[in-house]
Amino acid sequence: MKDSDWEILYELYKLPNITKVANKLYISQPSLSKRIQIIEENFKIQILTRTSKGIEFTEAGNMLALKAEQYMKFIKEVNSEISDLKNNENNVINIACSYTYNKQYLPQILSNYLKDNPSVNFAVVTDESSALFKKVCDKEVDVGFVRGTYHANIYQKKICTTKAYLVTKRHFSREKLLHLRKIEYKCSDKTKITLDNWIDNNLNNNVPIINAGYVDVALEYVYNNLGYTCCFLDDNYLNIYNLVLTPLFDEDGEYITRHTWFIYNPAKKLSTCTKNFIDYIENDIINNDESNMHNF
Repeated sequence: MKDSDWEILYELYKLPNITKVANKLYISQPSLSKRIQIIEENFKIQILTRTSKGIEFTEAGNMLALKAEQYMKFIKEVNSEISDLKNNENNVINIACSYTYNKQYLPQILSNYLKDNPSVNFAVVTDESSALFKKVCDKEVDVGFVRGTYHANIYQKKICTTKAYLVTKRHFSREKLLHLRKIEYKCSDKTKITLDNWIDNNLNNNVPIINAGYVDVALEYVYNNLGYTCCFLDDNYLNIYNLVLTPLFDEDGEYITRHTWFIYNPAKKLSTCTKNFIDYIENDIINNDESNMHNF
């Protein structure tokens, strides 16, 4: 069997829908059905049955699907270890970093580190923090800088805490705020839920919306009188537009905050250069106060 055949079985087992799996794997439905037929002919068994509700795996099909899951996991581990070997040879450190932290802090961190470690190479990937956290858990990257608190059996240490703000061009009465257009931007589901909950309880979430793409663009939109936005801002945020920043409080009168974490998975084989980088982050970037430790 081809690797792609195992992948077909694996994906169909997770999502028993030929149309959706074909789309996900970028193949036609007839081609996918033909591959299933060939697998059945090779093993001389029936793998799937079609019902009014869709497709169902036979007992033999279930067995093959479980083997497919094991095989896909094995292939992923092999590819990961080969990638690690190549990265070790080239002194590459793979970093998962949130967009805002990558823009505001990571360049200076890497610049300072490279002064004493000029032979190290970095590969930085940005995404929503929830996706980045999963990459670290799955050992797809070496270390991560993520916004928001997530739970898993990996190493996490708090770097900083930021407050949430309502950001407007100028001071508005609550009545006028209720009619301002809401400016949204790409953020993690956890951040969106936190901010939208505050808006639901204090403003009007049923107003026209502009999606600005990223938070820094959203702030530009606010400056140009297009509406308001809610976001988390660092204490050293440079308010170059002199926007009005109103802190957000929860129902208990406490600041709404979000933590930023440095994370890595101890179960992943780490190169010497990655271990040195971790030591640098812990000793030179993060406050050495052990109360910041956040292990699960």
